[in-house]
Amino acid sequence: DGSKRNRKQVKTFDPQADLAEAERKKQEEIARQKELEREEKELQRLARFLEQEEAREEREKKERDRKEALALIEKQQKEKQDVVLEKEKKFAILKEKHDAKAKALQEEKERRMKQVKIVFNSRKTDRKRALKRAEHEDPLFERVKQAWDTTQRTRMINAILRFGFGRFCKVRQDSNFTSLPIQDVEVFSRAYVYQLGLQAASTLLANINSHESHDNDVEEALKNSLQNMLGVIGKGPEFDWICEAILAALCMHMRMKSQDAFVRIPLILAEPAFVFELRNGVAIRSLHRLSFMSRLNGVIEEAIDRIISDLGYEEMGKRGCPTNDYSTLDVDLKARHVSIEEIMHALGINLISPESGGHRFKTIASESFLTRAPWWDRSCDLGLLVGTFFHGIGNYEAMRVDEQLPFVNRINHYVKYNRSAAESFRRFEVSATAAKVVFDNALISMKRKFQQQTHAAVAAVFAAKKKAENLENAQDDAPIDIKSAYLAKTQKLDDDDIVTLPRLKQAAIEAFRKPVGDISSLVATH
Repeated sequence: DGSKRNRKQVKTFDPQADLAEAERKKQEEIARQKELEREEKELQRLARFLEQEEAREEREKKERDRKEALALIEKQQKEKQDVVLEKEKKFAILKEKHDAKAKALQEEKERRMKQVKIVFNSRKTDRKRALKRAEHEDPLFERVKQAWDTTQRTRMINAILRFGFGRFCKVRQDSNFTSLPIQDVEVFSRAYVYQLGLQAASTLLANINSHESHDNDVEEALKNSLQNMLGVIGKGPEFDWICEAILAALCMHMRMKSQDAFVRIPLILAEPAFVFELRNGVAIRSLHRLSFMSRLNGVIEEAIDRIISDLGYEEMGKRGCPTNDYSTLDVDLKARHVSIEEIMHALGINLISPESGGHRFKTIASESFLTRAPWWDRSCDLGLLVGTFFHGIGNYEAMRVDEQLPFVNRINHYVKYNRSAAESFRRFEVSATAAKVVFDNALISMKRKFQQQTHAAVAAVFAAKKKAENLENAQDDAPIDIKSAYLAKTQKLDDDDIVTLPRLKQAAIEAFRKPVGDISSLVATH
């Protein structure tokens, strides 16, 4: 071209150009990686900073809330203190006014007393004080409540011994005193137990030889005397209950002697004949029975409380329980809301070995040396305890006919599959009834004959008196036969008045040979 090129425009060949380019790119990559790491560290530092700021703000918020709560509490306390101080100020003002008024009245009373001449009559004042003290100690309504006769006393005592101490509603119902207030029944029961303990203590002290017992051995001598009188009861819960009852009666008697207490005892319980019977062993036997019934009632009540606790308030409300506070109900009111089956089930769980912490009763089914019916089992043991609680101790006929207890089903089942044994028992029962009828008829005949003889004696006396008057009027010296009319009807006893072995034998044989009847009559009878 004729033109001349510039030297810079000439591309020269460089053999190290690729290596240099690669090195450059590597350096750029390293720089870029460092830049990324720096940015990541910056982000992490910023995140930590933000977290610290949030934690600090949270702490500051909690501290502010705490201070506000403390301030509010302090404010409320201060307000309460202000209210209390205000009330105290008002009370102090009222007290000052009351004291001032009382002081003024006292000064006025003293001023009037100084002006009036006092005439003091010691005898009249003492008489008034005595009448007032007697009015407080023995008010009219208390004397009215002591109006018990012998029949009422017997009925009440029998009910107490049948159901135990403390079941006042049941005692009132069983003794047919439903119109009597429950307080009177409780007073009578407590007075009766107090009298039992007192007379039992008198019996124990009478059996102790004072010459052989020292002052330090009195307690041991009393326990030995009590064990000798109780016999096989030995030591146990019942023995402790009797000892505590006697000790409580003695303590109350000492308090009465020192005029620290006043016990209202019905006069019928303090009759000499009744007290004499108690001292002859009746008190100890009655306390023994009450101790057993107290233990039994405690076991039954514990089982009922456990049933009520398992049922809950809602179920008890459905069953008609009027309150949720079961402590206000006695054991008889609680027993109305549970079934006998539930009580027997809870009682069976509770009557376990003493190692498990439960109660322990000697059951008939577990004692091999006791004679028992072949149909008797553990359910009958539980039924006997529950029946004793509901029907009273010794009321076996009511327990037998109670369909809620297991005796009816057990007897019917046994009679159904053991006709020969049932027939033998029926024949024995009929023979025993016939023998009893012989005794009853003889007793009735003897009573009738003695009544006739009494009437004859009275008629003879009147006839002799009339004859004597006639003879005196006639001035006759003939002897007067006063017993002529009475001797006309001498005590002649025939076979109907005397119970003899041939008569008993004949009555038993005749009753035994009569046909027993079908199996339905046996089941109904048993």
